[in-house]
Amino acid sequence: MKKYLLALILSAFSLITFAQTPLRFAKDFTAVTTTQDTFVLTELLSQHKYVGLEFFFAESFLCKETSVMVSQAYEQLGRNEHELIILSINVGNDSAQCRHYIDSLGIQTPVVPGTWGNGDTIAHRFDIQAFPTFILISPDTLDFYDLALDTITIPDSTMYDTIPYRYNIAIDDVWPIYSVSDIIDTLTNNFPIHQYTSVFDLPKAQNHSFTMYPNPAKNLVYIHSYDIENEATARFYNISGQIVGEQKFVLKAGESIPVDLSSLKKGVYILELFNSQKTDQQKLIIQ
Repeated sequence: MKKYLLALILSAFSLITFAQTPLRFAKDFTAVTTTQDTFVLTELLSQHKYVGLEFFFAESFLCKETSVMVSQAYEQLGRNEHELIILSINVGNDSAQCRHYIDSLGIQTPVVPGTWGNGDTIAHRFDIQAFPTFILISPDTLDFYDLALDTITIPDSTMYDTIPYRYNIAIDDVWPIYSVSDIIDTLTNNFPIHQYTSVFDLPKAQNHSFTMYPNPAKNLVYIHSYDIENEATARFYNISGQIVGEQKFVLKAGESIPVDLSSLKKGVYILELFNSQKTDQQKLIIQ
């Protein structure tokens, strides 16, 4: 009952408060997602990645609406494969509650549970007081600031009031968010972050042993083999590298066969086609 009341209070509070972090510099963290992927902020920034953090709690209706739009932005901004990494940081919920949140809303972003994945600690470190909040961390920061140690090594700390564009918290909150375009336009118009029309903006690969169509697909994809013949296996991996499906069949070079995708959720997968002599992999998008 107390948690329900807290959820109502926080939800109302988020409607009337300009949610943001008061920090100018990010604090380092390690986050573990519901799929047990680990993200370390210093490592992401060292790869010159921008990092977007969406803070939410599962009981808030406003958070749910925003999470869906953040997930759509994640899809259109490259699904963490390009300039931008997006993480959804939960507050106050465990892994099971977060998985229910993901499944019920069709969330695609990596979700960090509050009570298991370090989400509560991360929200506390960034002093997040209202939800939802979406902040952007830039890989560019002042040379005298050590993010890992959270220290400033110059004697006169007032110096950074004269160069605010070098704070590495580039946006303390993307708000208001009425549509997914509010997120995408804010990020792409102000930073070297790009939109990808086909999720990964995939180039056509050369010298593959098979092709597949349509891609993106829905419930069915056709595999056309060039040189993988006889007994073969199609194996599907999710973006975390986990095997999520497998089908066996007999192939003939130059022929196409249908493969059922109805058991797989929307998202991006790696389809691996192999037999005892040869293996090939390609990316498959399911819409």
